[in-house]
Amino acid sequence: MPPAPTSAVGVVVWKDDRVLLVQRGQAPHVGQWTLPGGRQKWGETVAEAAVREVREETGIEIDLVCLIDVVDLIADDHHFVVTEMAARWLSGRARAGSDAADLIWAEPSQWATLGLSEDVRRVIKAGAERLSSATR
Repeated sequence: MPPAPTSAVGVVVWKDDRVLLVQRGQAPHVGQWTLPGGRQKWGETVAEAAVREVREETGIEIDLVCLIDVVDLIADDHHFVVTEMAARWLSGRARAGSDAADLIWAEPSQWATLGLSEDVRRVIKAGAERLSSATR
C-alpha cells in the first residue's frame, strides 16, 4: 500500500506589490524559487502551520488573509496536498532560514525570470485577486 499524502502549506506573502519568494535549500527541487511553506505538523491547524513555516523560513511575521487554493503536488515518490494561503507582511526583516537557501521580495516584473512553476505563478495571481477582493 502506498503512503498517504503529506499535508503542507504554502503562503503568498505580500509587501506592497512584491511577493516573498524563497529558493529551496532541501529536496525536493533544491534551488527552485517558490513560495514559503512546508509540512503541517500533527495537531497544528493550517493557519498555525502557515504562520510557523513563514517565520521559520524567513524570520517575518504575517497576517493571514484568506485561502487561495488547495494544490496536489504529485511527483516521483511524493504526494503533497498543499493548502495555499494569502497573507500580508506585518513585521520583521526577511532572511533565509531553516529550509530556504535564499529569498527575495520579487516584483511582478521579476516573476518570469525566476523560473517559477506554472502552479506557483497561478497561485500568486489568484492570491492577488483574492487579496484585492478581501480589502474592498
